[in-house]
Amino acid sequence: MAVGAALLIASSIASANRITLVVTMNKQSALAPASWAIFTAKDKERKTPVATLPRHSGIIDLPAGHYCAKVQMDKKSGEAEFRVESNVDRVVNIALD
Repeated sequence: MAVGAALLIASSIASANRITLVVTMNKQSALAPASWAIFTAKDKERKTPVATLPRHSGIIDLPAGHYCAKVQMDKKSGEAEFRVESNVDRVVNIALD
């Protein structure tokens, strides 16, 4: 029993949380080429992304923490800060209107 509990605790510590990234225009999903870069909030210079996504929307897994998402689509760009909590899925939506 103790071994099973230890494995459960270890797996929950290492688990990542599902983050859905979506670019919108005119209140609808933008179905155009885009690229995402996700940074830790501590990286104020936005130099080293912890994750990237090469399309207008998608899903990434991140450990709990505070992040900034930046998206570039054509000549438009946007960013949003967000927090990831343990065992909570989240949607990060950036409007490029």
